[in-house]
Amino acid sequence: MKPLGWGRLWNGSAWNVVQDWSASATFAWRPTTPNAAYEVIAWVRSAGNTADLFEDYKRLAFPIRPATVSVTADRVAPATIGTYLPMSIIPSSWLIVGGRSM
Repeated sequence: MKPLGWGRLWNGSAWNVVQDWSASATFAWRPTTPNAAYEVIAWVRSAGNTADLFEDYKRLAFPIRPATVSVTADRVAPATIGTYLPMSIIPSSWLIVGGRSM
């Protein structure tokens, strides 16, 4: 039998359940707001153990920073009506969710 895992997410003021005791080794989390205080904690216990206690655990700080962007123009303002104005949009940081850039 597989060991059981349990997961919680710290948002800076409270722990929230992301996965109760389960044989599943994964869970999905999609942060909706930036938060530098996010942490994930995972507990594990043997499959036959029914106590609500861990046999081992790991805690991982996982801050979510806001995505930022800068915009530059290849011409100096002001411009006249009808002037072609190419712009560059440059992300200076990406929101990282589950190891993927969003």
